[in-house]
Amino acid sequence: MSSSAAGAGAAATTATALPSAWSNGSGVVPSSDARFQRRAKLGEGTYAVVYDGLDTKTGKRVAIKKIKLGARESSGNGVNMAAVREIAILKQVKHVNVIDLLDVYYYNSNINLVLEYLETDMEKVIQDRSLVFQAADIKSWMLMATRGLHACHSRYILHRDIKPNNLLISSEGVVKLADFGLAKRYGSSDIRMTPQVFTR
Repeated sequence: MSSSAAGAGAAATTATALPSAWSNGSGVVPSSDARFQRRAKLGEGTYAVVYDGLDTKTGKRVAIKKIKLGARESSGNGVNMAAVREIAILKQVKHVNVIDLLDVYYYNSNINLVLEYLETDMEKVIQDRSLVFQAADIKSWMLMATRGLHACHSRYILHRDIKPNNLLISSEGVVKLADFGLAKRYGSSDIRMTPQVFTR
């Protein structure tokens, strides 16, 4: 998830009920009105596009993650199952060092995750040569990241995609794990898991 704005064009999104398979699997009650307004595009990945957004009910800035639907044959009823997993995991893991899932809604055949807005990420901080890091800064970032990981591991969840641009930073300097699209539950001997994990 990137915080650099690219493109504009505000678009109000009208929320409708999620299919039962989604809402039952995630435990998230979808928004029932045109509460969230989508604004500038912030970034795009393989499976999702992230937009700057506005919660018209609270007036707070949010991030809206629009999940790209996969092929019907590979995703089951046209639904990207990675999105279902991400919703369920974010609903389960509530921690100060894990990004907060605020709401979920279905619009124009796309699932949209409403997340707390965070100003930047660790990749941008590392690349900014005007910043000077002290040992205390690095220790603090590592502590917050490992606390977020511990919150996941204590619930038998593997993130599997830890990298600087998935470590988001709030305006108060709080580091939070984000992007649980590759996350998996573990702990059962009956579940076979691949030994291969790739990312950049």
